[in-house]
Amino acid sequence: MNKKISILPLLLTLYCSSFSKKESVTAIKYVFAKSGLILRKKPELNSEPIVTIPYGNRVIVSLDGPLGKEFEIENLNGYYRPIKYSDNTGFVFDGFLSTLIPPNAKSNDISDYFEKNFKKVKGPIYRPANINDSETKVYEIYYENGIISSTTIYLGGGYTTISIPNATINDGKLLLLAIYPKLKKLKFNKEKDSESFTVKLQDDATSIEEYYNIRLTDSILIITVGGQT
Repeated sequence: MNKKISILPLLLTLYCSSFSKKESVTAIKYVFAKSGLILRKKPELNSEPIVTIPYGNRVIVSLDGPLGKEFEIENLNGYYRPIKYSDNTGFVFDGFLSTLIPPNAKSNDISDYFEKNFKKVKGPIYRPANINDSETKVYEIYYENGIISSTTIYLGGGYTTISIPNATINDGKLLLLAIYPKLKKLKFNKEKDSESFTVKLQDDATSIEEYYNIRLTDSILIITVGGQT
């Protein structure tokens, strides 16, 4: 007589024990959930909580594979993944995890964030503008980990483009949402047939237009933040 055996407890045990195995692939990531990220006993939304991991804390994430189906929370897509935090192991929604350092409350804009959190390697280096306009200024700053910041300033506006190797679209969303909380009420619109997402804002009182774009090109995350009157 065949007996039905539930494999879920076995899978949970295997995933939780994966941190003790040398062959397990792990990565250090940071919590971007402002109110904290709940560590749960099982990879389920209603599973019993173990502890709430505060914003900005580091966790060790198993990259052996997510559990269950992808779902969305606050316009962020992700899965449940096994992680280790302090002496606790369990499962968290990985949509709120990033390899980037979470900004603190004193980060005023994206340029300020990289200036405060990454070592400057070179710059600012002033470059000639691509257009014949003496009013347009372009300069670049090079940071550790291959990060490049390029800022263009022209009469009536400007924009900054950040190139981050080995980062994801979700990393870009988390960073922009943390630096610019007003974007939380809006949705990133995906451009057709491309890994490019854009948010646009316009202040009716001042006629100032702001735009935020995230795109992925050859494993390089490119974030553009700009505005014009």
